[in-house]
Amino acid sequence: MPFDNLPLPDDPELSHLERQQNLVGSFPIETDRLLIREIRPDDVDSFQELVNHAEFHYYYFDGSREKTQAFIDEAVAAQTPLPGQLRKSFMMAVEHKATGALIGHVTVDMLDKAPDDYDLAYFVHPAHWGLGYATEAATGFLKALFDTVAPPKVVATAHPDNTASRRLLKHVGFEETGDVTYLESAAGKNERLWYRLEPHGFNGNHQTYMPGLKK
Repeated sequence: MPFDNLPLPDDPELSHLERQQNLVGSFPIETDRLLIREIRPDDVDSFQELVNHAEFHYYYFDGSREKTQAFIDEAVAAQTPLPGQLRKSFMMAVEHKATGALIGHVTVDMLDKAPDDYDLAYFVHPAHWGLGYATEAATGFLKALFDTVAPPKVVATAHPDNTASRRLLKHVGFEETGDVTYLESAAGKNERLWYRLEPHGFNGNHQTYMPGLKK
């Protein structure tokens, strides 16, 4: 395990910044089939191909290279916060270990109104839907987050019609809160249901795949 020699995340001597540094020290994160690593500037072509797939839908992207480049730039810039500053975002590329292909993305972002808590998001290339990669990536990254940063809560959102993503969140241990938000997208406002996960509810077995899961 990459965390065996790290201080316990609930050590009162560790600051939030030090716990974040322990998370970064665990990168890249390996699961059975995936490598979860920091996004690089040369990932732009792979992400551009992914987001232009006919079956891909994600509120942030509009298919343009400019938007994809902005996504890459944001991810790379977040990797080097100012000295002494907390890192606001951990935007990661998901690689298939056997082929080296970039097949998706997973991220956790600090919440502005509750900086001890984090927001999870993810997507997988449609060519790789149905094989449990989204579950494996999300669970692997959450395990690293809980083992190092130890946030009291992680939240996530899913579109009401995206039953696969909602099933993934429940499988990992998220509970629906009953709250709804709306995100701006290229197609207009995008309705999202809120979910929350606390450490005691986390199902950290990333070897448990979910056949048939599409996103």
